[in-house]
Amino acid sequence: MSDIESTTESAPADSRLTLNIVQSEDGSVDANVPVRWSVSDELIDSLIDRWFVSPQLVIVVRTLEYQCFVGKGPKLPLQTAVFSAPLTSELQYVYFNRPGWNEVRAVIVDTPNQEAKQNLRHARKHATWFRDKGELTSAPSAYHLKYLELKTVLKVFVPQEMFAKTPRPLSIKLVKRFYHTKELEACQFRRRLILSVIWAFLLLSVGQIIKLTLTVVGLLAGIRDLQWPELRHPWRGDIDGVMPNSETSIWFNDRQGNFRASPLNVINPIVMFIPATVVFFVLSFPIGNTRGHGNHHLSNLGWWYTVLYTDLSIIALVVIFVLTSRLIHVIEKHQPKSTTDRVLRKLDPDEIDRRTRQARISAALAKMNDANRAANVSLHALPADKQTIILRYHHLKSKVCKPFAS
Repeated sequence: MSDIESTTESAPADSRLTLNIVQSEDGSVDANVPVRWSVSDELIDSLIDRWFVSPQLVIVVRTLEYQCFVGKGPKLPLQTAVFSAPLTSELQYVYFNRPGWNEVRAVIVDTPNQEAKQNLRHARKHATWFRDKGELTSAPSAYHLKYLELKTVLKVFVPQEMFAKTPRPLSIKLVKRFYHTKELEACQFRRRLILSVIWAFLLLSVGQIIKLTLTVVGLLAGIRDLQWPELRHPWRGDIDGVMPNSETSIWFNDRQGNFRASPLNVINPIVMFIPATVVFFVLSFPIGNTRGHGNHHLSNLGWWYTVLYTDLSIIALVVIFVLTSRLIHVIEKHQPKSTTDRVLRKLDPDEIDRRTRQARISAALAKMNDANRAANVSLHALPADKQTIILRYHHLKSKVCKPFAS
């Protein structure tokens, strides 16, 4: 679906934040699409008043047609995916994994430090963000996140044909032998399938050779009740099935596992292997005396002087660079260039960092208050500095990696 032939739908329920999503001519959306947003001056002021320094937009995708029991009971909203992106990034790719009617909701949280970022990652993975009727839950507070609630909501329809096709049963069976969690999209399944083929090859070749070798060692060690038919099952990676009684040996134990003294304690393949190995190395050791001849001279001293001179020059340049940088830092620290710098010098370093980051965020958000610009939902419509490698990766992924319908 091209961006030229598609239209976009906005959600004016909350004028502070406007969400836009790409729709086709019949009103449906793809299963993996970009969402773009714009902010109002009112929202920027709210963030400044609440001292948000690193606002993140949390986007929650919910299906509106979930039934607790198949064919029975009312259809209820169910959270299916949670995404987050810096509010200044202006665009985020989201995916749906349920056909039919879905909704997209948003909330802004602040992540001023690493602890808050970690809490947000846990909340995205474990928390339920909205109740059935759309009210925000206590998830942000439970994870100690400062948040700003929004009423913005998008309702979209995702047809069944927008999702990835179900893989072949043989491929599914092979992947399930090594992975127990369900795949979310086609690329993840293809990656697991490739790794499963590699693991299967290792089990069928190297794994079987190792298992056969251990079985032969167990035979020499006198292990009882070896189950040779188990070697025909390459998927069973452990050796316990072949040697269920690996703690007892016919050379040292009776059938009940008790130690017994007999000539077999000394005359058996395992014990005789040690002296045989010693004799082999003794016989293989060369007899006679060999004398090495060689002269060692210190030559080309000029080359060593060149290396020493080069190393000392590099060390001197590094020292000069460090001292110069430190001197410039001291001069800038004690000679503020403006009244603002003199005011900031009186503040706590954390306060300076917070004010600086907030000013930077405010300037970036001020460029995003154009709703008409945000209506063009496309990666290439973003400013060049916002077309990050991550967004380009998700753009490519949206073309080739379709989600599975669950």
